[in-house]
Amino acid sequence: NTGSQLAQVIERPVSIAWTDAPLGPRLVAFSRGKRIAILIDRRLDPEQRINLKVENVTVEQFLFRLADTAGVGVCRLGDIWYLGPPETVRSLLINWRTLPRSTGNVIATLAWPELSTPQDLLSSIATSGCRVRNPDALPHDLWHAGSLPGLTPPQQLAAVSVGFGLWPESTRVRNEFQIVPFQIHDKGSASFQRSLSDETPTKSLRRLLAKKFRRSKFRVTKALVEAKGPADELYEVKRYLVDQIQPTIPADSEIRFTLNTAATRLRILKAIANQTKRELEFAPSLRSKLDDRVPIKCNQLTLDQLLSLLLEGSNVRAEVTAKKILLSIED
Repeated sequence: NTGSQLAQVIERPVSIAWTDAPLGPRLVAFSRGKRIAILIDRRLDPEQRINLKVENVTVEQFLFRLADTAGVGVCRLGDIWYLGPPETVRSLLINWRTLPRSTGNVIATLAWPELSTPQDLLSSIATSGCRVRNPDALPHDLWHAGSLPGLTPPQQLAAVSVGFGLWPESTRVRNEFQIVPFQIHDKGSASFQRSLSDETPTKSLRRLLAKKFRRSKFRVTKALVEAKGPADELYEVKRYLVDQIQPTIPADSEIRFTLNTAATRLRILKAIANQTKRELEFAPSLRSKLDDRVPIKCNQLTLDQLLSLLLEGSNVRAEVTAKKILLSIED
């Protein structure tokens, strides 16, 4: 997902419970299920165990809580989210804004196959007319297959380099870069996209931010919050803006479920009811049928399709109303 479709997806509610979950594999599964791009810094431990439970929060709110739990930082870079060392993330908010808007501002998806090297990715980026003078400055590494959507070529270079503690810097030659050490900043400027659902008048929001974050200065438009101040406070500004967003509950026809789990029917039904803001109602006599443990694997199903799949072979049917999911025995 990119653009306006991504903006809608990230503000829909998610409910997640991770127990002793490996950070890397679970984030990859979450990324695929939500069809959003998440870049995990190679310096993070993908096997770090995470215990986290959130209910009815937005995607960004979940990622910030996850970052706090893992002791890392998170920030949005165009249409991707980056998780990395806290000091790097705070400075990345500043460095990202300084990337040159050259090469015609072409926005594209950078994709690579399994076991690609950073040099392979630089070669792909070069096809967009963005050259690197010293490609060997990036260490040899092998990457799993992946993609980074919605970035300009300089932004693609930055995303590839940052995990090595490196950064692309413009040379005097048009559309040419050299890889240099990543610069850590104590202060600078950053810009943050405002939520589609944020209807706070620009002047009111600027006054509120100026009062709450006294070390920073702000410029607010309908689409953006531009801030100048200490790097650590800029990160907290972004966290504050994310925390103010109220999850947007879509119509049932717009909700799509992607699951790959094994649990009792009742547990899955409760999760569905919670996510759709409904009450689950059934007679006690149905409990034995709902306690059966079932494997379920699906991709992008509607609510009705998911309920039919879940209850298949149980002789139980589901009726969905505005406020309830009603279970009964089939006639």
